[in-house]
Amino acid sequence: MSVIKKFLCYIVLLILISGCVNIKSKYIPPKIYTIQQQPINNSIQTKIDKSIFVKQFNVGAEFETNKIVVFNGNNLHYYNYHLWALPLDELLTNYVINRFNIYNIFTRGVFSSIFSATPNYILECKINTFKISNSENSIEVVLTMYLYKYSSENKDYQMFFSNNYSKKENVINFSLDEVSIILENIMSEITDNILKDIIGI
Repeated sequence: MSVIKKFLCYIVLLILISGCVNIKSKYIPPKIYTIQQQPINNSIQTKIDKSIFVKQFNVGAEFETNKIVVFNGNNLHYYNYHLWALPLDELLTNYVINRFNIYNIFTRGVFSSIFSATPNYILECKINTFKISNSENSIEVVLTMYLYKYSSENKDYQMFFSNNYSKKENVINFSLDEVSIILENIMSEITDNILKDIIGI
């Protein structure tokens, strides 16, 4: 093969490669979402001389990510450039802990981990449904709460109380900004209802 033919083949190869790989493609920064605390319920003012440990929320494997997951019918869509600030289980756990601290009901503390202290209660929450639906224009959260109480006699925790909580709201103009705001309302209401139940025990 002549030098000219080799050179032409080299040029054609470079053109083909440059057409397949665009090293100058524009970087798309992800948009990060979180859920803010809603105003507290002024009717919840009781103080409890006890402490509580809030365990990491239990979510389905499909939600163990910080990617926002949206249902379209029975299909799941994972957003690559729209992310929760934390994986969903951590995001919801932190939300409940922060809201408990805002109310300051448990005067001996709200813990996210157990070290040397033995909290009076352990709160465990399992997410049964977490559905952001584009096709239905709605958000639904269903969770089961388990409350364990420390028994000084048995030196162990025993199931003390459990309950289910659910809330579904419509999304008028579906957008992830609106979704995060509606989720704030849902989680505030559910967390407040959990607190009311604990206070009423």
